[in-house]
Amino acid sequence: MNIVFLCREYDRSIGYGGIGTYIHNISEELSRLGHKVFVVTSLPRKKSWIERKNDNLIIYYAKQLQIKGLGRIFFILGMETIYLRLMCALTNYLVVKRLNKIFKIDIIETAEWFNEGLFCELFLKIPVVCKLNGGTYFCSKYDEVNIIQKIKQYLETILELATIKFATAVVSPTYTHMQEVNSKFGVKIDAVIPNCIKVGSTEINKEKDKKDVHTKKVLFVGRIEKRKNPDVIIRAIPKIVEKVKNVEFIFVGGKTKHYYKKILPLINELNVSQYIKFLGPLPPEKVNEFRKTVDVCVVPSLYEVLPLVVLEGILSRSPLVCSDIPVFREILENGKIGILVDPYDENIWAKNLIEILTNNENKKEFVLNAYEKLKQEYSVEKVSKDLAEFYLHVKNQYQKKSLQFHYALPNYLGRYKIPWNWKMFVLQKLLQQPALYHFYLLTAKQLLRIIDEDLNGKKILDLGSTPIISMLLAMLGAKVTLVDIDKEEIRKAYNLAKYFNVEDNTVITQQDLFKTNFIEKFDIVFNCGVIEHFYNSVEIIKIMKNNTVLGGKVICLVPYKYSLHSIFIRRYIRKKYGFYWDKIGNVPERSYSLKQLKKEFINAGLLVKKCEVGNIARNICDDHIISFLFHHFKFDFIRPYIISFFKILDFIEETFPFMKYFGFMAICCGIKNEDN
Repeated sequence: MNIVFLCREYDRSIGYGGIGTYIHNISEELSRLGHKVFVVTSLPRKKSWIERKNDNLIIYYAKQLQIKGLGRIFFILGMETIYLRLMCALTNYLVVKRLNKIFKIDIIETAEWFNEGLFCELFLKIPVVCKLNGGTYFCSKYDEVNIIQKIKQYLETILELATIKFATAVVSPTYTHMQEVNSKFGVKIDAVIPNCIKVGSTEINKEKDKKDVHTKKVLFVGRIEKRKNPDVIIRAIPKIVEKVKNVEFIFVGGKTKHYYKKILPLINELNVSQYIKFLGPLPPEKVNEFRKTVDVCVVPSLYEVLPLVVLEGILSRSPLVCSDIPVFREILENGKIGILVDPYDENIWAKNLIEILTNNENKKEFVLNAYEKLKQEYSVEKVSKDLAEFYLHVKNQYQKKSLQFHYALPNYLGRYKIPWNWKMFVLQKLLQQPALYHFYLLTAKQLLRIIDEDLNGKKILDLGSTPIISMLLAMLGAKVTLVDIDKEEIRKAYNLAKYFNVEDNTVITQQDLFKTNFIEKFDIVFNCGVIEHFYNSVEIIKIMKNNTVLGGKVICLVPYKYSLHSIFIRRYIRKKYGFYWDKIGNVPERSYSLKQLKKEFINAGLLVKKCEVGNIARNICDDHIISFLFHHFKFDFIRPYIISFFKILDFIEETFPFMKYFGFMAICCGIKNEDN
């Protein structure tokens, strides 16, 4: 396969950190296995250059695109990191686009960190795997920031979340983080594949230099910041030095200025500066030199995803003491292969470190067990094999045409697993009739969200039928009855029931809805785009209620009064077509505000359960806008950009709740709470 990794942190000039180390390890191993690997690292620099590591591994040091006027605006607003993120993603897109023309890229991997793959996901027809690494939302909780910085972090989180949601597949390095992301953002993780380390090449011989044999050393590797929690080690030092003579605490990593300024007074207050060395950021080779001499590695972090410093600590065959937080419980098997300590209690840290520094023999079993686990689960050989297999699976599953609108109705929606053959049918039709079938997708999404109950065995009446939606409900286990006066809709319903093999779950009736009177009652009665065509719409809602069981749901979807279509486009249509295009009889199609829709449900004797607006993208995917683009442009050329715009609009609607009020469709759900 031809694989691209997007990783600004691969460039050692900005620290090389955990993400950069992971990409360095995995790219070399995949290239050794015969895959063609490209690493793209985009930074503001004077020029671009290419470095060929071997025949199969090429590093592209890209000069980041700059739009000066735009950059100044972001800088004035205090949002320069947002600008840098956007420029990084844009530069990566342009580089990968060029690479794809020459090498035909099979797959891209990006971290959500710094949203590097965002534009590749939106504008390239290449599957993108997003590898989770923590992200701003989780890591910034421990930062002390002002209001401007909070806004900046919020926007950074939005960009990273978009990178996750627009990816073809999402990978987490640990089960712990998979659960965190799913719980907070409702994102389905496709696989858990850990970060990796080179076991053989960097293994450390634990024989100390003779001159250091009498000095006990404790090593902390990580940024000096609140999340990494180095101050708990500093607070433990006075108790440790009482019991252990000739002990030294080595801190390796860059400093967060405001946090470092806070711990300096603490060091002076405790009078422990003579025991501490702050060495700043060091290259991995230099850190490994220190590991040759240390007696114990400490990782007191308050939050992590899968820090390579833990794996490197295990590899050094040193005893390892970590915070008792969920991710370390997973990695260290609840303390079976490492020591877990309350991250806030310096007394317990001191006790454990004293025991290790004064009696290493008791900790040999921990070290050996941890080392064996590392070789089995985190070696670059195993991880690269698992990753290559996953890439191949993603590549094979990626269908360019059918997946272009996968975001409109995901494979899983709440409690519902959307049948694959129904989704593929709609998506294939959508490429021929984008406006109509995009409407069906979004309607299905809106309807299922408001129903939100197990449909298996439920009796549903579609009064004024929308056959494609009813077939989906039947495939989800409901017994669906469709009623329509239009022969064409009835014919369509029969054909679809046969196509989806749900004839046993459907009853199709050609009938005037005003003359409908069923002996049996239904659990749910709904219609889509019906009541707005009649003056006596309250009477239709009453008919729906009368055919519903006590406690059952009545649901109507109607055009929203304040949508772009209702305000602008429909007026144009009526003028163009002589006011006849959207009429049934002499009644022009109406639109509803939420207040008006609720009022009609209340007048029909229903208890309103939920009433909302949604589907921003439908305003753009309007029949007349799409038809205009279809007839005036080469649609194959413009389709990817329209689709990408839809993706962005749907993401905005999900992320910013107030945006739903710019949607296309209003939906109301009423409950029958009395028989009358």
